[in-house]
Amino acid sequence: MLKINYMIEAKGVIDELNCHLGKAAAMAKIDLPEVVEEVIEIQKNNFLVSYSLNNKTKITSKNISFLENKEKKYKEIVGKFDGFILQGGSLLGAEIHIARAVNRRLFRQVTYCSATGIHVDGVIFDYLNKLSNYLFILSKYINHRLGVEEIKVYGEQ
Repeated sequence: MLKINYMIEAKGVIDELNCHLGKAAAMAKIDLPEVVEEVIEIQKNNFLVSYSLNNKTKITSKNISFLENKEKKYKEIVGKFDGFILQGGSLLGAEIHIARAVNRRLFRQVTYCSATGIHVDGVIFDYLNKLSNYLFILSKYINHRLGVEEIKVYGEQ
């Protein structure tokens, strides 16, 4: 596969991720309007990731701090959980889980870019990794706020 194909694939995955986040934002308008603006902010940040893949780094530690602060806030609300849950819960929580899975695919695609010699700024990896963590805790927060119990595979019950 040509190096440039990895870049094209990564940009396509960013588009797919933003589509799922857009759907989630539309769904959140009804039950969780406080989540809408931050999801839109993440969609905008994902465009910065796309620009950054062209060696014009736009994503910064400030974007990562945004995710860290939101993640910390939601963890305080939902509490700590060590273990695994089945993806799903509410429809909105499930959509966020899909976005997280797409984000993990994006991380792998960006790794392929880097492995084939395309320069990828380390901040992109940090951002995508933190985005995955954030989306996981966001899904837990959404399910918590909507009163939907998650199915725990194992861990603290």
